[in-house]
Amino acid sequence: MSISFQDLGRMWLILLDALLPSFWNDFKFNWWAPPPHSRWSFPAQLSLQLAEKFLKRVGT
Repeated sequence: MSISFQDLGRMWLILLDALLPSFWNDFKFNWWAPPPHSRWSFPAQLSLQLAEKFLKRVGT
């Protein structure tokens, strides 16, 4: 019996959906900009701050 990458991907998504439903919903619908009330918006805010600092340092 062989398992394809698609099957592995489906199993991974099912596992994510079961274990982390709130995280997964935020990620699916708001991965580019989580809402401010989201528990998962901190990484997005941090990466935005780092990007702003980098752009200021580069001078663009």
